[in-house]
Amino acid sequence: MKITLIVLICIISIGILVACNNAQPILSTSTPEEEATTTETTEKVETVIPTTSTNEPTNTIAPPTSTPTAELNEKKPVIEHLDEGEVLTLTSIKMIENTTGWGVGNDGIDDHILRTLDGGDSWLDITPPESASLGEGIGKRAMSYFLDVDHGWATYYPDRDYQFEPSSVWYTTDGGESWEESSPLDGTGLDTFFEPRQLYFHDEFFGWLMLGHDRGVGNAPVTIYRTADGGRNWDRVIDPFSDENSGFIHICCQSGMVFTDSKTGLITSQDGPVETAYVNWTYDGGLSWQEQILPAADENLFSRAWCGTRSPVVRAPKSIALVVECLDASQEPALNVAFFYSSEDNGQTWEYSQLPVPPLEKGTWDYLRRTHNIDFMNQDLGWAFTSDFFQLQGGEESYALTHIYHSVDEGVSWEEVKTVSWMGVFSFIDLQNGWAAAFSKDESALVRTVDEGRTWQMMTPQVAPESNSP
Repeated sequence: MKITLIVLICIISIGILVACNNAQPILSTSTPEEEATTTETTEKVETVIPTTSTNEPTNTIAPPTSTPTAELNEKKPVIEHLDEGEVLTLTSIKMIENTTGWGVGNDGIDDHILRTLDGGDSWLDITPPESASLGEGIGKRAMSYFLDVDHGWATYYPDRDYQFEPSSVWYTTDGGESWEESSPLDGTGLDTFFEPRQLYFHDEFFGWLMLGHDRGVGNAPVTIYRTADGGRNWDRVIDPFSDENSGFIHICCQSGMVFTDSKTGLITSQDGPVETAYVNWTYDGGLSWQEQILPAADENLFSRAWCGTRSPVVRAPKSIALVVECLDASQEPALNVAFFYSSEDNGQTWEYSQLPVPPLEKGTWDYLRRTHNIDFMNQDLGWAFTSDFFQLQGGEESYALTHIYHSVDEGVSWEEVKTVSWMGVFSFIDLQNGWAAAFSKDESALVRTVDEGRTWQMMTPQVAPESNSP
């Protein structure tokens, strides 16, 4: 009897050990055309920037070798996929190829991650199994980044000031056919409201997430996380309550973040208390940051105008471009003028020229503001979008115009392509083909061009059947 009992205990012990060794963790992730105009003024100066930091990231994680399928938490309701045939409202779009692209849409409450395989006519709802909205009219918004046809990331947050604890980041390596949830973001000590400000990936492994916290007078503290394994795990590299090695990144207000490699990155800033144009650089993957004051594009510019930086874009290794936007109070009305800045050596030297200045429309509408954004497909081919915002006297209605330009010579000269009576999120894949999630007053639409943006056709995007998934 004793022998039988001993054998039985051994068998049970071996079974437990085998089960433990085999257990696998579940990872948690139209309007009139203007004549073409050309601007060709370019200068080059050298400017002193901080020397490269010798600090190295403390956590280096091996690239992922496999991606297990995420399992739903059945105890929590998740955002339900949209119904087949439902007409979509896209709030952003990122096309990768002529037929394939990503989008974000909203159902009136929550954001949905979408994918098209037919150029935007139909869209698969590939929303990850994010927990449903919080009720009481509080929806969930998604901040996303799409690298190529396969790799995408998204993190969700409430559309009101209700979130006090970072959650996680969803990631996919198969075009949204499956999603994984990252390990929870470290929220230790972050007891203030926050929202995602920027999400950026240099490649399929290295990425950064910036969270913004409660803003004070002239301050906009941020937390920055970094991943080296495609989004599985995130290290907190910058805290909002520490000014050590952080440059000006906690000064209001961050407007963009890009990285030219796994260590070198840049944050732009505007509308803050610093009246000169500046950027913040990191050379150690985000562990430390140092400010760089940019050279003035013309004499006394920074003394007569309030300037900031925005719309950074990486064009090639070590090649970065951005917009310096200045509110020139010497003009009537005070007008935002913009300059195109570019560097081919990670900010050691800068070239700059003024972006085109379209005439301001006259009429019974009050001019509100002008904004500028740029985007580049590669070193040579890029677009500039200048949007003017107007308001009817009395403030009851408003509208916007967008002046579209393109450059085929690295931004040295710009040709005006079209002025449209809407603003939008643009996505071009080459010189001819582009899309935009367009907005005008209370209306929105998905539009497409096949002739460099000279004409735009409205589309009627619908939810594709689940059976159409790749």
